[in-house]
Amino acid sequence: MSGEALIAPILRMIETDAYTDLFMRSGVETRVKTPRGWMPISSFAKGARPQPPTQEWLTGFVADMCGRNNWLDEMLESKSGMAFMFPFDERQLRLRCKVALCAPPSAGKPPDFTVNVRNLPVVVPTLLDLGLPLGLTQMLSPAGGLVIVTGQICSGKTTTLASLIRSINESRHANIITLEHLQEYIHTPEKSIVTQRTVPDAVPSFLQGIHDALDGQAVDVMMIGEVVDKPTMEALFRMAESGHLVLATLHAGNAVGAISRIVGMFPGEERAARLEMLADKLVGVVAQRLLPHTNQEKYVLAYEVLRNSTPAVANAIKENNLVELQNQMQQGGAQGMVTLNQILAKLVKEKQVERNVALSVTYARSDLEQLVPRS
Repeated sequence: MSGEALIAPILRMIETDAYTDLFMRSGVETRVKTPRGWMPISSFAKGARPQPPTQEWLTGFVADMCGRNNWLDEMLESKSGMAFMFPFDERQLRLRCKVALCAPPSAGKPPDFTVNVRNLPVVVPTLLDLGLPLGLTQMLSPAGGLVIVTGQICSGKTTTLASLIRSINESRHANIITLEHLQEYIHTPEKSIVTQRTVPDAVPSFLQGIHDALDGQAVDVMMIGEVVDKPTMEALFRMAESGHLVLATLHAGNAVGAISRIVGMFPGEERAARLEMLADKLVGVVAQRLLPHTNQEKYVLAYEVLRNSTPAVANAIKENNLVELQNQMQQGGAQGMVTLNQILAKLVKEKQVERNVALSVTYARSDLEQLVPRS
């Protein structure tokens, strides 16, 4: 039986693509990630209670999904996890599978591992689909520069990047190159040329992929799946300085925190020069969080936007004045800026997000309490 046939009954039970993740482990009931938390698969069953997957079932499932019968031996030898994509045509989804080793075989017991399956739509969502403002397209100018999408793990950063790439692909003739660990979304060329490269399968590292793009590939737009170190950040600065539009993600709690994170990648003696470069080449930062809707049946995107569109913002970046940056973002509605608290207050007033949920994710709780006083 194929991997798609094996997982189809589970996905049919869930009946909604809003529940994005499955967690499977031998002998443990399968769990589904929902806005209410990780729910047992039995809570979705309309008939007999589903049995926990066996070791044999899971091993065969992963083998069929990844197309390698010896995958477990390879994982035991490398002592690292594995990840791959798989189409699920019945629901027009792409499944991202990640396998993690928990324990090697011992005392006659087979190896223990977990499987996480995330469903992703085949069609790349638009900014409006995600709940993001169309004004973000103003940051995608052919003039180039650096656009950062930031947030915690599982906050939708990859999807937002894909949506921005879709906007460019549909609106102008450009040469776009993406560098990703996994091709979670497939971009069909529209007006643009789109080349998607995976790390390390097609290119050994993000850094090498950037060097390749600069070395005769005539790239206009570069998308980097994740920036985690100084060499990659330096390469992105070089691309932005040479007139390319660069889109990238990194992990930070908010927009101002992203600036701090970038600066923190460099030693003290280099920071003044990097801040000056950032003040000149940063276009903007989008920071986001996924929150449970009040109906507990779907997620709502909360976000904030920092735009480097005024001399005051550029000067605050150059001086590393994070307090002033926050003030500029709060007062910059006319320039397309908005703070997380302003969006949270809007979501609470529209009854899309519970007040206590909003208060639990804000980084300025007292300010939000004033915006949404207890009723």
